[in-house]
Amino acid sequence: MVFQYIASGLIGMKSFEAGTASIVLGVVLHFMIALIWTAIFYIAARKLEILVRRPVVSGLVYGGFVYICMNWIVLPLSGIPHSTRPVSLVSRINGVLALLFCIGLTVSLLVRRNLNQDVVPSDTAP
Repeated sequence: MVFQYIASGLIGMKSFEAGTASIVLGVVLHFMIALIWTAIFYIAARKLEILVRRPVVSGLVYGGFVYICMNWIVLPLSGIPHSTRPVSLVSRINGVLALLFCIGLTVSLLVRRNLNQDVVPSDTAP
């Protein structure tokens, strides 16, 4: 059901009737979106050293940025069915925390580790 909901952003309500095909589409879309957000942070971190030097703060801020972009821009423009009821506070907090820690912080720490491995210390260079 979750992946059909994600697929509905692209194909609308047909997603809930398409069975396995819409589940597969939802999985592909989910990972594609996550990969795009990861790539954006990676590219930014290569240009802005502060993102690598302060991975916790920059990751949490980036997670908040992703939350705002996804919930205020991407989702309203997609074909996802919109609820007539307001989002509960618990649901909103869960969504924010998930993106802060599972996307923002995780991506920033992985990017920092990756970029630090690419740097060769000057005293060991040939």
